[in-house]
Amino acid sequence: MLRVRWVGGDGRADRRSEETTQGGSPMSAPRVSVLLPVRDCEQFVSSALASIRRQSFSDLEILCIDDGSRDGSARILDRHAAADPRVRVLRQGPRGIVAALNNALAEARGALIARMDADDVSHRNRIEWQVAALDTEPDLTVVGSRVRAFPDRRVRRGMRDYLEWSNAVQSPDAIAREILVECPVVHPSVLARKRALIDVGGYRHGSFPEDYDLWLRLHRRGHRFRKLDCFLLAWRERPERLTRTHPMYERGRFLDLKAEHIRHLVAEDRRRVAIVGAGVVGKPLARRLARLGVPVDAFVDLNPRKIGLTIHGAPVIHPDEMEPLRGAWLLAAVSARGQRDVVRNDLEARGFREGEDFLCVV
Repeated sequence: MLRVRWVGGDGRADRRSEETTQGGSPMSAPRVSVLLPVRDCEQFVSSALASIRRQSFSDLEILCIDDGSRDGSARILDRHAAADPRVRVLRQGPRGIVAALNNALAEARGALIARMDADDVSHRNRIEWQVAALDTEPDLTVVGSRVRAFPDRRVRRGMRDYLEWSNAVQSPDAIAREILVECPVVHPSVLARKRALIDVGGYRHGSFPEDYDLWLRLHRRGHRFRKLDCFLLAWRERPERLTRTHPMYERGRFLDLKAEHIRHLVAEDRRRVAIVGAGVVGKPLARRLARLGVPVDAFVDLNPRKIGLTIHGAPVIHPDEMEPLRGAWLLAAVSARGQRDVVRNDLEARGFREGEDFLCVV
């Protein structure tokens, strides 16, 4: 039976189709619900869907959310739904990815939620291995994997650098340590516990990246992440990709979320804040923190032309003058290539502990 359902932008159903039944009762809930939002992706969505339909782990449903597509995507989704009863098509007007994901999350019957994008390809064993990881470690909430970008000719240096960093950040401790550096988990690579996603409010609407916002809210609640040390997702790089075209994925939007996260930290422990690095990240971060009511006590910088200046009301001091800052949160915001570990090592050599005294934010 072809199952198509119209849903509203708030996750509530506008029109419900008859549910597929067995013996007069609803089908038993699958273990995994795969959320696959689609907008005008007729060129790639069939291969994305095929890679999920052929998973070695078969106890799943695939929720395809057609977000107002104007090309042939809807016909392709319907064809897959007619061929595989695990495929359910949800339709909504062009409301955007957050509405699409929240509507699918509300419809999902599985206790585990997998994400998939309409232009990517999953390894055949991806979901099987990720389910096994969550079963093995009950205290894990999110499990991702290493990711390969393709086609190679379109992968820019920035993407290569990001994936080299992200693919190396795998353990729960490493992800917690690096979560303010950059988004440490690639969204369409994850399997997560539905209950945790619901408990933190699902996906938030706003002018910011919805995945990074979700990871930070889960992290604040103490949820743990892990990444499997294998390549389970091929991430398609193309100019039309949403992260390339939508302003909510601009770098400044990530910094907005980092500032909000830091505000929560400060509110919890009432500690002062100082920024290591009075440069292209440190100064905008200080402005954002000020707007959120978090003053910066000082900037720490090695540049002799900056030492002694006042920036956004805070003095710039040399690292050798940091002793009065003990007890404050130090935010390492030096963005020059290769300098994060230099700053990290210097702070540790001075007796500051990462995660307790300082955080790297770039």
